Amino acid sequence: MKCRTGKRLPLYYYGELDEAEKRRIESHLQNCERCSAAWGRLKNKLDGLRCDPPEIPEGYWQEYRRSVRRKIGNSFRRSFLFSRPLLQGVMAVMVLLAVATAGFHYYRGRQDRIMLFQNYELISKLDLLEDFDLLRSLKEVENL
Repeated sequence: MKCRTGKRLPLYYYGELDEAEKRRIESHLQNCERCSAAWGRLKNKLDGLRCDPPEIPEGYWQEYRRSVRRKIGNSFRRSFLFSRPLLQGVMAVMVLLAVATAGFHYYRGRQDRIMLFQNYELISKLDLLEDFDLLRSLKEVENL
């Protein structure tokens, strides 16, 4: 087969050519015996390969739908406890507890400092610090 049309015959068979190309090939097949014979052989082979899709009974599709619904339901039940919104809620509660605990400890420490400053005059009038220096001196004398 010396014609270039032979290479385009599969595209012609499957209808993948534009109208102008299709008419050109049809005209060429009427005038060229070699291409016409090649077209006949190709068409017979491709027609023999063609088959219809198998018929699937309706019962199969009903069982298929039931199976899909069952799988979706099972995956929803499994993932519900571990879903992201639940995890996010737990994390938010943990952060709130941490902030509340830190705030409570900060408030208590601040109250202690305020009490110390309010009672500073009383503490400064005590001779406790002077006695402490005296006790330290006695310890040093004993160690000699």
